[in-house]
Amino acid sequence: MIKTVARALLLIGLIAAPTQGCGGSAEADGSDSRTPWDAAKPKLADANCDLLKPCCNDSGYGFDKTRCLAQAGEFYRGIDPLIASGVVQFDAASADACIEALKTGAFDCAKPETEPEPCTKVFVGKRQLGEECDRQQECAPGLYCFNSAGRCAKDPPRGKQGDACQATCFMSETGKVCNGGSFESEPAECFVEDNLRCSDQGICEPAYKEGDDCGFNFCGAGLYCTAASMKCAKLQTEGQPCDTYDACIAGLYCDQTAQVCTKRIGLGMPCDDNESCAAGSGCFDGACRLDATGPNICGAT
Repeated sequence: MIKTVARALLLIGLIAAPTQGCGGSAEADGSDSRTPWDAAKPKLADANCDLLKPCCNDSGYGFDKTRCLAQAGEFYRGIDPLIASGVVQFDAASADACIEALKTGAFDCAKPETEPEPCTKVFVGKRQLGEECDRQQECAPGLYCFNSAGRCAKDPPRGKQGDACQATCFMSETGKVCNGGSFESEPAECFVEDNLRCSDQGICEPAYKEGDDCGFNFCGAGLYCTAASMKCAKLQTEGQPCDTYDACIAGLYCDQTAQVCTKRIGLGMPCDDNESCAAGSGCFDGACRLDATGPNICGAT
């Protein structure tokens, strides 16, 4: 089983997955100048949508701010009962700082999971490891909501040679990819970048070397497992032949028709599949478009 671990968890990409944060205190005169949740929602939505406008344009979509704000409002309404019930704590001071950061900060449209530091403290979840969850914001600092299991999970430690393990992982252009694993916090994960693999016995062992039989198991750093010979070989460069999706170096993909490593397709260009599009984008409506965008948020093409 191949699993991909991503952190692009929210509707419009920037409002935070929970990390540490706390409620604010009142001013010396007894007033509180920070934004309460009901007042913060439209401001957060407005700042996010303004930030997404160039992403929509880059993807070849139009931009309908009214539509974007409506989608954001729907997302925030889903958080209302969590705050009311105490499952999620809203940090007003962090919300104010987040809004200012969104207005002035740069945003990488290809990496919608990135966010200004204050935005990571807007919501603080209370659910602990293994408890049920529906949204990222419900889980306590250091955890994330693993949606297919519906519970709060924690990344396992990075394994060393000889450690007990549950999966072999590598870092792709879009995040962590693992072969196997259960999303339990133990045992460790072995990383190809460390030239390790998780053996059938559940132990981190040296990854397969160039020329080794691999049988679709992970080879070491800079290598891939060929479909034809089932042996580890060096990653292919532009124009070289390929026979599997992971045969090419970063920035290239294996064109299944020509069976050669080819540069990934730019934004707005015609495409047939997600693999052909650059990192952070996919093939939507027949063209490569950023993952952070879509007609529901941006508007019509």
